Amino acid sequence: MFTDEFDIENVQTIENAQPETEQVSEPARIVNQPKKPSTPNWGGIVALVLVCSLVFGGVGGYLGYKIGNLDKTTVVINQPTPDIKIGDNNVIYDATVDVVNKVSPAVVAIMVDSVQKVENPYGGIFDDFFNNRGNTPQYRVQKSSGSGFIIKAPWANNGDSYIITNNHVVDGATKITIHLLDKRHFECKIVAVDRITDVALLKVEGVKDLPSVEFGDSVSLKVGQPVVAIGNPYQYEATVTTGVVSALARNISMENGQLPYVGIIQTDAAINPGNSGGPLLTLDGKVIGINFMMDARAQGIGFAISSNTASKVAEDLIKYGKVSWPYLGISGTTMSEDIARQFGIKFIEGAYVAEVDDGPAKEGGMLRADIITAIGDKPIKDFDSLLLDVRSRKVGDKVTLTINRKGKEQKLEVILGKAPTNPNR
Repeated sequence: MFTDEFDIENVQTIENAQPETEQVSEPARIVNQPKKPSTPNWGGIVALVLVCSLVFGGVGGYLGYKIGNLDKTTVVINQPTPDIKIGDNNVIYDATVDVVNKVSPAVVAIMVDSVQKVENPYGGIFDDFFNNRGNTPQYRVQKSSGSGFIIKAPWANNGDSYIITNNHVVDGATKITIHLLDKRHFECKIVAVDRITDVALLKVEGVKDLPSVEFGDSVSLKVGQPVVAIGNPYQYEATVTTGVVSALARNISMENGQLPYVGIIQTDAAINPGNSGGPLLTLDGKVIGINFMMDARAQGIGFAISSNTASKVAEDLIKYGKVSWPYLGISGTTMSEDIARQFGIKFIEGAYVAEVDDGPAKEGGMLRADIITAIGDKPIKDFDSLLLDVRSRKVGDKVTLTINRKGKEQKLEVILGKAPTNPNR
């Protein structure tokens, strides 16, 4: 920084200044003197900061006061509150407690005895020692457990109480005992089963007026809705877990070749071995699913058979002793860009037919690599929606399938057949 100073001898002070005249005074001479570093005026800076603080603080306080008193312009945003009502309670915690108290008496622990053949691991060399001449088969009683719930069947006029559970819980049973929350226990028998949906119907002979629950409407379910599971995991009776509906209308294909499970409810409520057959409940205490499966590879992924499916199965089993499910006789997948590129065809939304069995679809003219784009007037965008639509119909129904075959649209008339209990696929 350059600093210039005047010669003090030639600068007049205010006190010695003369009145102005026409004479022009000689300019002050600039004297070159050694340069000195300048010193900031810290006192002035501090004073300026204090003044600014006082000014802005006062203005801010005044504005805050005025805004705080503008009642007429204040906006209040009210967040919506979920309408969950059981009695006078609006809290999920209280609702869950109410559901447990209401439903638990009708949830049963199921104890199963079954006979299994035991193979001699040492072969026939020890047959004489074990008095097993002639290689007579050896058997033992296998004990297992599951869950279930009692329903009052509106389709039965005699007021009998029926127990709903999974078929895989009681499959091969030689003795079935149910345990109630009130410590009573009864032997029961299998009325009928439906292997396609994994539903079994049991009955206690000579006992009426047991506590019971009602089916709800699974169609009205929404993803994120709170649910409660009650069951008998690892024989810990009346165990309660909670969660939400994670997804709806899942279709689960099995590796053993049976027909896929359709319209399945997914939940993150804990479902463990022994929970199978127990109820999945909404907060109004209605059964909207039968817990039957978990994904062992993950945590918080469980599945339940929808109540609408279970209710139809129970009604048919009571009335007719069996359930007749319609089917097309095809296997396939949802059409994708990858499939289109693989087979050199144009991509369109629909259900890709991978194989055609001997059955209704083949009789109607269906071929491998056809793409089903509609059933009746309903567009088909994926294979799951095709399965759901077919399963909702009756055996013997005639349906019109719109297909795309090598780029050309065609219509096929197919009469739905009766699904075999153990189909090849």
